[in-house]
Amino acid sequence: MNQVERAYTPHQLSRARNWLREGIRLLAPVRDKEGQDLHAKMLSTLLNLGLIGGDFEDTVEPLHALRRLVERGDRLDLRGRLDQFTAEAMPLLLELPDFSRKDMEKLVAPIYERNKEDEERRRMLDAFLLVSYRSIGMYEEAEEKVAALRTSREPVFQTECPGCEHGLQVVVYVHMGDLAEALELAEPIFDGSISPCLRSPRMPAAALLDHYLRVDDLGTAERYAHILEERIDYPLDGGIRLVNPLLEYYVRTGDYLEALEWVNCFGQRMVRSPFLRQRARFFRSFTRLLSGLKAEGWTHLEARDLRFSVPVILSDRGYPIHALEGWVAVQLGAHLQQ
Repeated sequence: MNQVERAYTPHQLSRARNWLREGIRLLAPVRDKEGQDLHAKMLSTLLNLGLIGGDFEDTVEPLHALRRLVERGDRLDLRGRLDQFTAEAMPLLLELPDFSRKDMEKLVAPIYERNKEDEERRRMLDAFLLVSYRSIGMYEEAEEKVAALRTSREPVFQTECPGCEHGLQVVVYVHMGDLAEALELAEPIFDGSISPCLRSPRMPAAALLDHYLRVDDLGTAERYAHILEERIDYPLDGGIRLVNPLLEYYVRTGDYLEALEWVNCFGQRMVRSPFLRQRARFFRSFTRLLSGLKAEGWTHLEARDLRFSVPVILSDRGYPIHALEGWVAVQLGAHLQQ
């Protein structure tokens, strides 16, 4: 397990995921305590990987498996860990077409009830829910969480990892609008004073890149785009949560060939991704990419330029850009209908 938790390069992460999935499959029927301990630790580690990247199989499925372990009474001692994972996963769960705000409230209410006497854990839950509310446009509820967090000490995420702790705090402070605090906490992560881990520097770099994209400061965004790109390599390194800001950055700065590389890395996965907002963001960037290429005089993408399957007829010259634009528009329309 220590080798998995220290697997920071893309190739190592890919091998770690496969090893974890196989271990979880083999340990699922085991009932002795030692086997359950290992099963729970594997589920937790795979969940961490899924939450960082936004991968469906590595987030939703292990979360349900961990919940089953707790609810059938085998591992009630994992209830606190399950509560934390559930709160952190909420922004992704809310992107699923069959998961509503009512479903969120149904999950969240008992978590707060169980932790009503624990101020530290309530701050942690408030921090995760702030990110959830921002992600789905519940701005009034988000501001309530911001107000609650500002009247207390900084949230503590009980991760036992300085990189994860600082990384999550950076993400929360960005969502609170406390940029100076976020930058101060992020610097030891980026300069190497805090050792890299599964969450850092990936998550804080992505959060800061997203912030500077929102305020249209592409010059400052460049630093965080480079930090993020150094730490990820798709499709080996998880899902779409980290790469969507990077793809948008390259499209908006006119580096269309670099953007096309990232589109190719996870385009096939995006076609079938159940995470609606992440998928829509990808296709919006893809639309801008195609428009940019067309403005530069491109009329087609050669077969070697687009390395995933699309339902567009391939001519002698390649894929017509106008036909690709039509297909992308259909994908965005399907998102709106859901």
